[in-house]
Amino acid sequence: MQKINIIGTFFGCSGFASHIRQLATALHEAGAYVRVDTPKPQGWELTVKDHELLMLTREFEQDMVSILIGQPHFMPLVWSENPTSAIPFVIWEGDRIPHFWCKYLLDERIKQIWCPSEHVKKAILFYPENKYLNNKIKIVPHGVNLNIFQPLEKKEEKRPFIFCSNKGFSQGINDRGGMQFLVKAYVEEFTNKDNVLLKLKINPSYLNGEFNVVKEFENIGVIKKSNSPKLMISTANIDYKQMPMVYDGDVFISPTMAEAFNIPPAESMAMGLPCIVTKFGGQVDFVNNKNGWLVKGKLVEVTWDKMYENVRWMRPDVKELRKIMRWCYEHPAEVKKKGQEALKSSVKMTWNNSAKLVLENLKKIS
Repeated sequence: MQKINIIGTFFGCSGFASHIRQLATALHEAGAYVRVDTPKPQGWELTVKDHELLMLTREFEQDMVSILIGQPHFMPLVWSENPTSAIPFVIWEGDRIPHFWCKYLLDERIKQIWCPSEHVKKAILFYPENKYLNNKIKIVPHGVNLNIFQPLEKKEEKRPFIFCSNKGFSQGINDRGGMQFLVKAYVEEFTNKDNVLLKLKINPSYLNGEFNVVKEFENIGVIKKSNSPKLMISTANIDYKQMPMVYDGDVFISPTMAEAFNIPPAESMAMGLPCIVTKFGGQVDFVNNKNGWLVKGKLVEVTWDKMYENVRWMRPDVKELRKIMRWCYEHPAEVKKKGQEALKSSVKMTWNNSAKLVLENLKKIS
């Protein structure tokens, strides 16, 4: 039996937490002996399932393989406990990783490096000295729980054409998730004469007490007018099993500036929705012109966030986004056809398949 020690953030609704919870569960169901090493909030025992309680209370054992789902410069902490068997699972957004990560990834103690997409692999290999890592890098994509995310029955009565999105939003015009571009495109392209609706689900884990969503949209020029189209915004913390209602629509849109993988488009595809996404980031691995639309943009250097110093993201072309949204609204039959292709594409994007890749990769090390 493979013994695995997963290190990272388990609690909360961040992308990291969702990744670790779903992957740990899939590995547990695949028969692995899984331990999760994570900070625990007060009263955490009341918020977890039985198998999660088991993983969160197991003691570390020396024959475990440690997997750090986080930033590589924390590897010395992992090596202090597990000096011979540890794997960094690199999650990163942008065209290159921070240069100071290289010395940790080049350490001879690392036998494999995992990442969720070709996008992250390219970001690691951006630096010439990292070319020697090419054979060590293994892509382990994120996944979707197909027991939860399934196509919904569409009601027959006349309803608006629904665009939907699910992402964090906390930095206004420079927010990486790109909701600001979506809202701007929507209110500039449509009016209340169009039978459309935009549903925004904003992840509350990235909000703070002083951040006002409506005011931030107003700051970037999105002001409600008498002829504005319908817009729904939710910042509620929705239970994972209830998330399918967020994707109850016709087209999912993610005009993000950079992603390591981008789980929401994958979840929406499992529900039969085609996706409009930026042509830059992890989502390009599974969204294409057959099951969705790729929005071009301009690479820009991130100067407003020290964490991403010297890194470039892609700012999507709002005019092109508007054009695609209008086309979708006027061609619902063609949209449904792309939705069927999206559903076909989602079949292999499961956490169970991710767990299989993990176990296969670990066998190669052995």
